Amino acid sequence: MGEEYSRLSLGLDIGSSFVKLVALSRRDGRWALKDVALASLPEGAIVDGDVMDSGAVAESIEALFRRLELQENRVISGISGRAVIVKPIRIPTDDPDELAQNVSWEAEQYLPSLNDVNLDYHVIERGAGQTRVLLVAAKRERLENHRMILRLAGLEPLIIDVDSFALGNCYELNRPAEAPRTAVLLNIGAALTNINVLCEGSPHFTRDVSIAGNNFTEAAARELSLSVADAERAKRGELPEVDPLALNDVLDSVAEDLVGEISRTLGHFFDTNPELELSRVFLSGGSSGLPQITMALEKTLAVPVEHLDPLAELDLDDSGMNRDDLATLAPQLAVGVGLAIRGADDELP
Repeated sequence: MGEEYSRLSLGLDIGSSFVKLVALSRRDGRWALKDVALASLPEGAIVDGDVMDSGAVAESIEALFRRLELQENRVISGISGRAVIVKPIRIPTDDPDELAQNVSWEAEQYLPSLNDVNLDYHVIERGAGQTRVLLVAAKRERLENHRMILRLAGLEPLIIDVDSFALGNCYELNRPAEAPRTAVLLNIGAALTNINVLCEGSPHFTRDVSIAGNNFTEAAARELSLSVADAERAKRGELPEVDPLALNDVLDSVAEDLVGEISRTLGHFFDTNPELELSRVFLSGGSSGLPQITMALEKTLAVPVEHLDPLAELDLDDSGMNRDDLATLAPQLAVGVGLAIRGADDELP
């Protein structure tokens, strides 16, 4: 007989519009989906990634856990946007014993005060007397606020990760058999689009941009004289009385703005890393299903664009959920899945 399932590993993705919970367990080296649920956040509770109403966010999370009747309260969550600075830098040493101190010295050149952030780094490459790293600085105030929200909801934060890194974890779990050496991951949410460049599974670059799903909704409401609720329905193809040509023109225009920002970001990265080649883009996120985005990406970047399925390598039998319902939810679960699989880390209690 196989091993028993491990304890639940909970990935909690706190977005601008929804809280998304993914509960995984592990047996025989494979992850199984045990439960998944979403809860909407009150309007204005989180704006552009900044928490405006901590109590309201905590109440939404607590209600979600009550609904699922989960016994486990330890969670792995993530932050993004202005809470995090991620910058590739070169450190003038390839000695691992000297690296941490050198990272702190170099970080002082890029950050106004090291006292205001928690500092970490990811090694990209060592050699020739230097080390390329991704410098990661998370604002302590935002980290403490995030932990406070989780504790207000009765939860114990095990890890606070970075959303774009969780996205990379999800891709590595579900990467296609013919995966490119360099993959560009785009997670298009309501308020932010996470950009992550992976090379052979290692993050080389990440950035968040503030053009995302809400921009499409707001543009449709403004240009077509709709309420925000009706604009959201129209964007999703659920309001047939709206002129489809006029709606498509609006969505095309916002897609061009988003893809222009993505193209400039990636252009700078690949110009400074000529040994790497942009060959494929993978999409996820609640707003990633808009065909205008896919078409604009393929036209501008001239590479294939695919949708990342965060559930592809999970055992779904124990979730008790309808497969069609899971397929509908899947684009929104990439960050949550990527957070939850951090529960396999050996150092966790």
